[in-house]
Amino acid sequence: MSGKYPYRDDFSIPDSLLDDHEYLVDALFDGYPGINCKVVYPSKEHTCPNCLWDAKAQRSADIYKTGGPSPFPDFTPCPVCNGEGKLYKGQEDIIKLRVYWDSKSWIKTEMIVSPDISAQIIGYMTDVNKVKRGKYLILNSDLQDIVEVKCELSGDLIPWGFRKNRYFVGYVKRC
Repeated sequence: MSGKYPYRDDFSIPDSLLDDHEYLVDALFDGYPGINCKVVYPSKEHTCPNCLWDAKAQRSADIYKTGGPSPFPDFTPCPVCNGEGKLYKGQEDIIKLRVYWDSKSWIKTEMIVSPDISAQIIGYMTDVNKVKRGKYLILNSDLQDIVEVKCELSGDLIPWGFRKNRYFVGYVKRC
């Protein structure tokens, strides 16, 4: 034993205890506080497949493009892009997160809590890249028709759990 915090070199946590921990944490994703959340990625610009593009005007030429999905009379606004000539399509993914709104319920981490932080999220490591790439999250996307809670990531995602290879924890703020 040495240092400020004494420890034993021969101490190890049995694998069965680690497996039980992961089993219980996984169960929390299936019940409360596990909820479906939507990750919304930045929009990508696409040329409208229904009308011709006017490069000079930088908008739709309002002329139907042969083979487009929705024919329309020439020189009227395209019904697909509304005369813009471009479509903005954002990709979305649904992931399962645990969301804690009350800071008293948060898992303790080394992050300093700031007044901007709205909630703590815990998710599977397999979803880390989705959350990092996302423009924002819609928490509890099942209730999106009633109330939309849009949040953006605040800080880095931190590996969490005994093995630190199955879960992450992070913080979000309303946007």
